[in-house]
Amino acid sequence: MERGKNRHNKICAVQGPRDWRMRLSLDVAHKLFDLQVLLGFDMTILTVQWLLTMSKSVIKQLVSASSSSQNEEHFTSALE
Repeated sequence: MERGKNRHNKICAVQGPRDWRMRLSLDVAHKLFDLQVLLGFDMTILTVQWLLTMSKSVIKQLVSASSSSQNEEHFTSALE
């Protein structure tokens, strides 16, 4: 197998193709899994989806308060 070649699927993001996997620091991973237990979810993806859903309106408010309309378009489209 060839070393250094990225074999993983990509997703299209605002800044171009991105690896769909995320690396989390130990601290963030610990907090994420604690939240997963607290919420009673059996899959981490459900916790991430919950976080995104619950934070969407607040993020939109922050973006709309920003003076840059270009950033607003990028953030708003990324959340939909």
